Amino acid sequence: MTKNIGKRLKEIKNRRCNIAVIGNLVWDLIIQFNSSRVEDFGGIAYNLSALGALANIEGKSGRMIRIFPVCNVGFDIFVDAKAFFGNFSAIDFSFIRNTPRKNIVHELRYDEKGYRSECNIGRTSKITPHLFQHCKVVDAVIVNYIGGDEFPPRYLRWLKDKYAPLIYLDYHSLALGRTVTSRKIYKVKRHFRYNPHWRKYIELADIVQMNYDELKSIFSETVNETGSIVQSAKNIYDAGPDIVIITREDKELVLIAGPKYSPKIYIMPVHPVRELVDSTGCGDSFAAGFVISYYKDRDVVKACEHGLSLACQKAGFSGLTGFLKLIK
Repeated sequence: MTKNIGKRLKEIKNRRCNIAVIGNLVWDLIIQFNSSRVEDFGGIAYNLSALGALANIEGKSGRMIRIFPVCNVGFDIFVDAKAFFGNFSAIDFSFIRNTPRKNIVHELRYDEKGYRSECNIGRTSKITPHLFQHCKVVDAVIVNYIGGDEFPPRYLRWLKDKYAPLIYLDYHSLALGRTVTSRKIYKVKRHFRYNPHWRKYIELADIVQMNYDELKSIFSETVNETGSIVQSAKNIYDAGPDIVIITREDKELVLIAGPKYSPKIYIMPVHPVRELVDSTGCGDSFAAGFVISYYKDRDVVKACEHGLSLACQKAGFSGLTGFLKLIK
């Protein structure tokens, strides 16, 4: 653990931890290969539900954690979103803007091998510093790029300068381009592509999470073999973050952390899934488990274990209601 992260975590050890989640709250339409359909909140909804469940559990042991999403939400789902996330006492809706247009729909289709294609219906909007105008303290931030450009580097820099929070960046849709398939409803198909601005985002983060395909979108020569992934992950680490996490679904997780002159490389086995129901939201659940654990113990390996455990639990159910069972 580097000194800058350690100092910030020491300062917040004995008081409430305020965790912001920045990204788009969308409406998911999940279509499985057998044509079964699930509709539910998506995007940062998985981060929020997982964090909310864990924060409720932590609250029973006296640890006060406050979760606040920072985003724009369409008028058509705002009331329902506020009602659902009200199930988690730690979630504060004060920093969400109720917009006058319909919310974006995120369509995810899975094929027989479990691979998915993604389409967005509707336009995403920028998340600006204005939404933070009544916010005094931010200890940690999960920035989860759903639209792909909703919180640009200049805003990341502003966030870092104003609050000096621990920044956990989920690369996600920064790796995805857009192809318009319908202008009438503005439907776009998402596809992997090289993002020429990736360094501008990565260098401002303390912790970076990406999966194998997202890593490969930057370093096309990377193959799905541990040694190759470690080398590419090291290139991400050298760009600025203190911790780099590469997930590979059912294969080992690659973790790089430590001082720049001698980082440690960890290869961690994933937790076995009893029955894979839906992998949507597993990466977001991992991020939630990691951040809550890291805030408590400042142990990067233990934090990864907690993240993997929560991701494994999420794989066993579809949608968000399974998180409610964790707090009962």
